Amino acid sequence: MALTQVDLALNEDPSKAVFTFRDGAEPGEVAALIVDLTKLGPAEGGDVVVLERLGSEAASRGRSPARTEDPATAGVRLRGLSPQARLVVEVAAMMAGPFSVSEVADILGQPAGHFLEVVEEVTRAGILTSDRGRLDIADEEFRRGVYQGLAESLRVGLHGHIGRRLLDRGGSRAVAALHLILGTRPGDHQ
Repeated sequence: MALTQVDLALNEDPSKAVFTFRDGAEPGEVAALIVDLTKLGPAEGGDVVVLERLGSEAASRGRSPARTEDPATAGVRLRGLSPQARLVVEVAAMMAGPFSVSEVADILGQPAGHFLEVVEEVTRAGILTSDRGRLDIADEEFRRGVYQGLAESLRVGLHGHIGRRLLDRGGSRAVAALHLILGTRPGDHQ
C-alpha cells in the first residue's frame, strides 16, 4: 500500500497528513520518512508499548538490528509446538503487544473457536500469558527472536495485513499506521 494511500486510510482530512519526507528526500525513501502520529489523536495506554516496539522495528528496517535472542534459539522453542500453535506465536510476535484470540483468528481468516486448544498449548508452554482476556508473549526477547526469524517478505505482508485489519476492526489508528508503514515498500501500489 503506497504511503499516500495509507495516509488517506488513516485520515479523511488531507490537511492532517501523517506522513511527510525530510526536505530533499525522494518520495518513498523510508529512511527519510517523518511520521506524526499525534495527528491521529491520543494513543491509549496499552498502545504506547506496541508503538515503541513497532517504532524500533521501523527504525531498524534496512539495517541489521541489535539482536538479544538469536532467532534460531526462538525457533528451537517453537519446534515442540504444533504447526497451528507456531503460527499463532508468529502472528503474536508480529502484533508486538497484547491481543485477543478473535484478532488472531481474524488475521488468519479462521473462526476463533479453532484456536482454543492452540492457545491452551502455547499458554501451557509458557510462551503466552493471559491478562484480562488479552494474550501477550511472556518474554520480549523471545518475541523479537521469533519476529527476526520470520522471512522479511512474510513480515512485510503480515504487517500490511494486520494494519488493514486493525483499521477495519476500529483498532488503534496509531498502531495500524506503524503496521502499514512496516508493510509498505517503495513502489508498492496495492
